[in-house]
Amino acid sequence: MNQIINLYEDDTNAVHEWCEEIYQNKFATFFNKVRDLYRKFQDRDKPITDKELEEIMTNLPLELFSVSENLNNLRASCEVVKLKRKEKRLKAFRESGAKNDNGRNAEADEAVLEDDILLLGFSTIIQRVENEISFCRELIMGAKKVYDRRKSTEYAAPINPPEIGHQSNYSDKVYIK
Repeated sequence: MNQIINLYEDDTNAVHEWCEEIYQNKFATFFNKVRDLYRKFQDRDKPITDKELEEIMTNLPLELFSVSENLNNLRASCEVVKLKRKEKRLKAFRESGAKNDNGRNAEADEAVLEDDILLLGFSTIIQRVENEISFCRELIMGAKKVYDRRKSTEYAAPINPPEIGHQSNYSDKVYIK
């Protein structure tokens, strides 16, 4: 197995490097912030502050719009490559010197092999970003639960006891007419 993997190591490394470069250029800055906030969220020694929770709940959803825009641009590029690949494959099929359809298909498939590798790279990046977006949504929902829980305890246990002098007198029988 290792021999087979070694045969393709250069190609797989090139694809991994290209995918990582695209990811770093278009998405990494946003998701690095998310990971930092997640680490703070998970820290048992120092609980996350309300301000950081508010940042998760307000800024992350807004920044997801930019990520979605970049993701849609990447998807559009992927679709263009798919269409051009079809065109290229059809042209190779028509211009094939093979005598039967099996031979023409084999030549057409060989003509679009690099395009298939590019599409694989695009789909890998798209899947990675979609997973990161799902993670962000879960982080936002988790932050909202923690924030709501904290705020509900503030109202349940007031800081100052109520003043006794301002209580209503319920012993008088007063009826509303």
